[in-house]
Amino acid sequence: MSILLQAAVTGPSASVAPVGALAIWLALIANAAKVAEVAVVMYGVYKYVASRGERRAAEKNAAELARTAANYQAWQVVNSAQGKGGSGGRVDALNDLKTNDVSLAGVHLDGAWLEAVDLRDAILARATFVKANLKGAVLERANLEFAALTDANLMAAKLGDAYLKGADLCGAVLSTSDLRGADLSDLRGWQQNPVDQLRQDRRRAERPAGLPRMGAEPWGNGRGAGNRARDGRGFLPGLARRVRAIDL
Repeated sequence: MSILLQAAVTGPSASVAPVGALAIWLALIANAAKVAEVAVVMYGVYKYVASRGERRAAEKNAAELARTAANYQAWQVVNSAQGKGGSGGRVDALNDLKTNDVSLAGVHLDGAWLEAVDLRDAILARATFVKANLKGAVLERANLEFAALTDANLMAAKLGDAYLKGADLCGAVLSTSDLRGADLSDLRGWQQNPVDQLRQDRRRAERPAGLPRMGAEPWGNGRGAGNRARDGRGFLPGLARRVRAIDL
């Protein structure tokens, strides 16, 4: 009888102990899960930061590849149109190459229709523009050293501060072009066509008295080719002795 009473007294306490232990284990497991979750998040942040440099390098390589492909396509347009008249998409192609800082030295653009093309600051040394239409072209600060501009139409072209040393301007039309600050030293092919010179002399003689003059006389004083442009529109005095610049 005493044994049954003892079991009745101690029974509830004995059953509570396993329940408390289970609760503790469950709490430990929950805490471990939270710790694991934080660890996973921290690992993700670490991987993101560590791979940022790799992503930047990959993006840079992708951009470089895209730029190279664009330049290759632009050169295909320019080269496939060599010797052909018209634009042939060369205006946009040349603009793209210039924007990508690609040198255009030695490019062949003979007979090309490049009206109003924007090639300011472009490297065009030894490029050929024989009989090309460059009317209204923007060539400010362009490097045109030893470029062939024979019979090119440069009417109203902007050549301010352009480097034209040794360029061949034989027969080029430079009416109303802006040559202020341009380097015109050692120009080639500067001899005036005798027929054009006679035509200019005749028009000069027929000019009505009192007609206002706009800028310098195109037949000027014939000083050396190294002189800089001095009048308001950039005409070089005596330039007509070197190029065909009819501005009447």
